[in-house]
Amino acid sequence: MFEILYILLQEAHASMEAALIEESAQRNQPISILTDARHGWRKNSRQTDVVCLGAEHKRIISIQTVTHSDDPVAQRHERIGTVRIHDDLAQRAVSICKHCHDNNASINKLVREQHPEVINQLDTWHGVKSLVKALTAISQGAKKS
Repeated sequence: MFEILYILLQEAHASMEAALIEESAQRNQPISILTDARHGWRKNSRQTDVVCLGAEHKRIISIQTVTHSDDPVAQRHERIGTVRIHDDLAQRAVSICKHCHDNNASINKLVREQHPEVINQLDTWHGVKSLVKALTAISQGAKKS
């Protein structure tokens, strides 16, 4: 059983390393990343996986698991995982030019204050969500709108 888990972990790390090489070798410049947190099945989850994709090829280049023992408050797990991702990429000598994420205020603050050279962006879904809401209000509203 443990041998199978060990092999799976090795394959996962090899896949992430290949994805990172592909992402950074493409332009030989700083990379753009997308991050998001996947919480457990409950609202106050005991475990959160924070996943980092390369923006160019949409493959996982880093994943960090934050548990209840790291921080008992699940709402802070995404920030902790994102800090770990930034540290992991820095250890691998990979620089980031854009960090795209959902509209999380703690991630906005982290990127703005600790990584001022990185462009902070919302992902496409969160970026157009307010636009869709405004267009729906106009199209379903009174004729004078």
